[in-house]
Amino acid sequence: MLQRTGSTALKRGARIAGLIEQDIAQQGLPAGHYLGTEDDLSSEHGVSRWVVREAIAIAEMDGLVESRRGNSGGLYVSAPGADLRVATLRNFMTLAGATAEEVNDLRAVLEEHALLSAMRRLTMADVDQLRNFQTLPKGAAPEQRALNTHAILDLILALPGNPAITLFCLALAQVNIDRALWYGATTDAIQQLSEQTWTLRLRQVEALIAFDTETVLACQREIADAGIALHRGFDDPPNDVSEAVERASLLSRNYLFAHGVRVAKKPEAVARFIAQRIVGLDEGSALGSEATLLARLGVSRNVLRESIRLLEQYGIVRVQVGKEGGLRVIKGTPLNVVRATSLFLAEDYARDPASFHSVTRDLQLYAADLAARRAARGDPAISATIDAFEAQIDPPLASVRDFVFGHYHFLAEASGSRALQCLMESLVFQVDFRAAPEDVPEAADLRAQQRQLVAAIREGDAALARRLTMLLRRSGWKFGPIPRPTAQLLER
Repeated sequence: MLQRTGSTALKRGARIAGLIEQDIAQQGLPAGHYLGTEDDLSSEHGVSRWVVREAIAIAEMDGLVESRRGNSGGLYVSAPGADLRVATLRNFMTLAGATAEEVNDLRAVLEEHALLSAMRRLTMADVDQLRNFQTLPKGAAPEQRALNTHAILDLILALPGNPAITLFCLALAQVNIDRALWYGATTDAIQQLSEQTWTLRLRQVEALIAFDTETVLACQREIADAGIALHRGFDDPPNDVSEAVERASLLSRNYLFAHGVRVAKKPEAVARFIAQRIVGLDEGSALGSEATLLARLGVSRNVLRESIRLLEQYGIVRVQVGKEGGLRVIKGTPLNVVRATSLFLAEDYARDPASFHSVTRDLQLYAADLAARRAARGDPAISATIDAFEAQIDPPLASVRDFVFGHYHFLAEASGSRALQCLMESLVFQVDFRAAPEDVPEAADLRAQQRQLVAAIREGDAALARRLTMLLRRSGWKFGPIPRPTAQLLER
């Protein structure tokens, strides 16, 4: 389910951060553009400097802006839109505790989609570009090979012409390395992964040119397996805040990334440190009062409060007031992350909805597979999700969108992967349907298929769950999916 952060509406700091982001996107402001001082922004938005500082902290973690001190101090635009959205998704996945298997398996699904599409679209000009990568001298420096590896991936992701694929895969690639560094991976281990990936990408390039589907996909599976293997030897997260600050900044210093990654600030590192202790806790679990957390973490009150605001922004915790007050764990996908991602992709979706729908299909099938496997393992947490969806099947049809996407949202949640759920929700947040409820005569048939899907997942039958998912897609998507107006996305 989509999780609103904090109260039912965005808190003031998050709302101002959203307005700053909206201004940058709508006006096309370049990196380095001056936005003003804290006082300027306070006057412009009619809020206190404290609220402006909260907004800046949120925008900085997303990589949207940077604060500068001195005579030319103030707030500046720091990244183009694509890098910003990569950072938003990366931050959510790392704070949500995405596992190595979760990240690399999801990345494999998406990159396989991109590779198969790229292979069909490859022109001779693309072949020449790919061949250029094979001319790098054998004795080239590791940094140059790493940059070339990224350039190959960038080209592969660009060929299908689907920005969602590019955005999601770049975020997942960063999460994989960031997570490994956070858990103590050494420079030698990271470099070894880089060398292994470079070799596999070169084989993949040749297979792409030769239209050798089997080798292309085999290389992709090996790349995913290598990413998972990197994490097996390292399970040593930071033990204190000072170590967390050091680990949180390692990604920005790593040559593996050509895409902008800046040095993390202390509140971000503290937020990450708190988040790592939440993994595995149930919804509503208490993390302690402000006084308890201050004593435990040894940080200032301002740093702690900024950290908590960041965790709230990403849907990881909520602040509960009253006698039982304190920090509480929340689950689900944060609405503001989904909205921001969807807004970034809205124009491209309106131009080529079919390519986006093909990605939702692959992710939906993957979610069905994960849900059935969870049930087959006897995961007790999935039962409540299944029961809740089953109870929603029979009520009268009020909205075609809610009806068609009912099983889609169910599969996203039942997958057990918050990373997958976030990507799935981002892809359909901007979609509506032309048909009205009275124009859906097949509602009974759809409900019957939804009940069959529930039964297949309960029984752990992944093959049947995937087949029923495809049948439901064919039945539901013929009701005319259309893009929602941007104003509606901002209001939700």
